[in-house]
Amino acid sequence: IFPFVEAAPKFDLHNEQLMCRAGKALAEYHLSVDGYKGKLPWKALSESFGLDTVDIGELRTSINEQSVSEYPGFWNAVENLLSRMKKIDKQLNEEPYISLPHLPCHGDYAPANLLTLEDKVAGIIDFECCRWAPRLYDLSTFLLSLQEGEGYEEFMSSWFLKGYQSIITLSEIELELIPIFQNISSLEAAKRHFNRVIQGDHQVHAGLVMYWDRITSKLN
Repeated sequence: IFPFVEAAPKFDLHNEQLMCRAGKALAEYHLSVDGYKGKLPWKALSESFGLDTVDIGELRTSINEQSVSEYPGFWNAVENLLSRMKKIDKQLNEEPYISLPHLPCHGDYAPANLLTLEDKVAGIIDFECCRWAPRLYDLSTFLLSLQEGEGYEEFMSSWFLKGYQSIITLSEIELELIPIFQNISSLEAAKRHFNRVIQGDHQVHAGLVMYWDRITSKLN
């Protein structure tokens, strides 16, 4: 742990070498923690995903209908998301998921949590979401954050994956499951949002709910 790391103010998504090194940095982190069995901040993904389930009745009483009136499909979107959460919760404890390589994942590996200097990764920060999960979880979190960023182009994902696989080769099934794990990250975000609305911490963001429904629709 360093008290100060010199770094650029923003991650440059258009820098191919930097994107490759972001992939390499993740692979090196995975190699360094593989085999660690100690305590982690968050519960294992297969255990935590099914916790804090959303009660649609409580959600309905927590939302002013007028606030979602511009979105006639809002409640259908909510039901779709809750159904997909149940489906993924079951699948995470079945094959092929349970046989995927698991390790202490960073939990929020994204450009915003990488300190960079020119075309190098100078540091990785924000380990508060670290949890036991398939290593794919970190890759998919990074790729999803890229796709949601301004100026994203599809080839940027290939740069990142190329860097990761220069150190760790992903299996065919892992490559196939990357889109599914991106959806898992989106469903987790949706669940957190719903529960915060129920607890009174947030106002519902109807547009975001519709977005989550749209991008996870292939899980139906």
